[in-house]
Amino acid sequence: MSSSTQPRISRLLLWLSVVVAALPAFELPKNWIAYSDRQVHSSPFLNFHPLFAFLYVPLAFGLFWPILIAIAAWATRRPGQPLVWPAKAALIVFILSACCSAPLVVLEHRRYVYGLEAVRAEQQRMDTFRAEQEQEKQKALTQLKTNGLASLSEPLPDLRSTP
Repeated sequence: MSSSTQPRISRLLLWLSVVVAALPAFELPKNWIAYSDRQVHSSPFLNFHPLFAFLYVPLAFGLFWPILIAIAAWATRRPGQPLVWPAKAALIVFILSACCSAPLVVLEHRRYVYGLEAVRAEQQRMDTFRAEQEQEKQKALTQLKTNGLASLSEPLPDLRSTP
């Protein structure tokens, strides 16, 4: 194709799209990792989940930047001229990023759901334990009120003989 038929994006707009795409590409994975770790109560000790940011940030950039390039191409096209994809590299980056990030999104969702299930199971176990402890306490208090000191099956230690 000749350069007169394909709209060109200025260098300033191209670099601006790189900067604008880099900001959410960095913030989105960082915030997701912090949020998911907080929700599933991951301890910060030996937590390797933040290391996945080295995968997530480039993949997110590969999704955001081509979209911004397409928006810039649409905004800079001449009236009556069909929309032409401005950069084959952007399309290739988008397809590769989408294909690579899809399994990671599924795995991340599964990890998050399993973590929430584990938190709920632990909370339910603790609630059951607390309820059993409260029931035992109420049972002991009731028996102590009805039978007095005779309800104690073990003799009390002599407090005077302890040093």
